[in-house]
Amino acid sequence: MTNFPSCPLPSSVTGVVNIPAWDAKITELLGSEQVNKGLVDLMLKVRHQLSEGADSHVSSPGTTLTQGTNWISEEARADKAYAKVADALASFTRSGHIAGPILDQDCAQYKVNPILAVKSLEGMSG
Repeated sequence: MTNFPSCPLPSSVTGVVNIPAWDAKITELLGSEQVNKGLVDLMLKVRHQLSEGADSHVSSPGTTLTQGTNWISEEARADKAYAKVADALASFTRSGHIAGPILDQDCAQYKVNPILAVKSLEGMSG
């Protein structure tokens, strides 16, 4: 696609979530009379991901194809799900929320979340 938008990799990443406000809310919830332990545990996990990054569950070196729980089924592919996802990715790229496409770069230093990566059907019958 020659008209796909482009956004370069940033030199650094700056978070937009107010971590102190997140911590204050966790403290507030812990101080309430009826503590919702499940909510607090979830907020603590999210807080960790906000400050330390979320695990993509892609192990090193990140080149082996894996299939997560959010993979697109054959039926969904037939229903043009790829076009919808590509449109969403283009919108995110155009607005600067994600970088890409990343072409002709030494990716040895990166771990890539394989969004839309599928096994090649080349040579398969049927």
